[in-house]
Amino acid sequence: IDQLLEAQSSIARQMIDRMSIKLSNEEIEHITSIPTNNLQAYEFYQRGKYHSEQVLDRFNNRVISTDYFKKAIALDNDFAAAYAGLADSYAIMGYFSMDTSYVDSARQAVARALAIDPDLPEALTTYGYILKSFDWEFEKARAQFLKSLKINRNNSTTLLYYSLLLASTNDLDSALSVAKTSISIDPLNPMMHENYIRILGFNGQIQEAWDYHRANEGSLGVPRALSQMKMELGDTLGGLKEFVTMIDTIGEIPQVLKNDLANAVAESDVETGLVLLAEILADVPQIYIAIGRYDKAFEILEASFNQRDAALTYLLVDSGFDPVRREIARLSLHKLVTDGRIHPARIEEVVAKTRKQIELEIVETGKRTAIDLGIHNMHHELIRMVGRMKY
Repeated sequence: IDQLLEAQSSIARQMIDRMSIKLSNEEIEHITSIPTNNLQAYEFYQRGKYHSEQVLDRFNNRVISTDYFKKAIALDNDFAAAYAGLADSYAIMGYFSMDTSYVDSARQAVARALAIDPDLPEALTTYGYILKSFDWEFEKARAQFLKSLKINRNNSTTLLYYSLLLASTNDLDSALSVAKTSISIDPLNPMMHENYIRILGFNGQIQEAWDYHRANEGSLGVPRALSQMKMELGDTLGGLKEFVTMIDTIGEIPQVLKNDLANAVAESDVETGLVLLAEILADVPQIYIAIGRYDKAFEILEASFNQRDAALTYLLVDSGFDPVRREIARLSLHKLVTDGRIHPARIEEVVAKTRKQIELEIVETGKRTAIDLGIHNMHHELIRMVGRMKY
């Protein structure tokens, strides 16, 4: 029975030969390789993969998967794929919990996997995810994803992670293209569809994201982005209702908060609902911005930056941003952090003063440039346009 995996490898090679499939040497080696000679270890590995791919209750299923991966490793200490699976589960657990000990465990496991097999696509993918999400080493992460895809171009998880990297670096058109490819490869996996919806949202295509969800509800698991989409489309109460329907999938939440939120939604009390949502999603700055608690939003963002929180890689700049507004925001944020007094009134005061300062600089820069070029009597709007070019 221990020869079963060898037979599987032989059958795979024969199928490739008979079907005349054009594959690279790396792809053939990956498809026909034997991950372990221990059948019991392989069974534990497959059980771990099963739990790691579950859509509902993702964190707890990842916890279960780590037990199976560890059992597989205990039977075969050189089982690189099991180490890669363990690393991926720890990395996702670290993302959901913001517990750096999980991330450290992920680093150790993926290092072991790559030491055993430097070309294992799953290990390269997880290493790329760690580099992207926790180290913010985007170019190094890109190299890992591309190397993994060269060996296994049809790994939907790699494509999912790579699309998020592209989105994080504001290459949103490419991100959407890669996300579509992941769906074509793994159309029954809800995470691929949810990822596509998420990237549409990043790109400001909220209506398109909503339409895609409505057209593909049968392919989706829990619509995690649905609540946010409805809010961004102006249906705040509808977004709160969607959140109530999915509240049991995002971790342990005190029952009293669940009940209070459900009651607020039932009574169409949007203001109370948003306050309760902020208490439940205590680490999401956008919620505090929605209810006017800018001081709390800044506090969360500052803590997230210091901890290298993976979620910050998804706080994108709109591809159609105004560079002058960006400079106003940069200077205002610097002044607020330096001063230390962060509250709504102070934020509005600093932004207003900074905006006036920038407007004066724009006009002054435009006038100086016109004089340097020997241009006289230029229209004031043209002067402003030239001055804005500084940014």
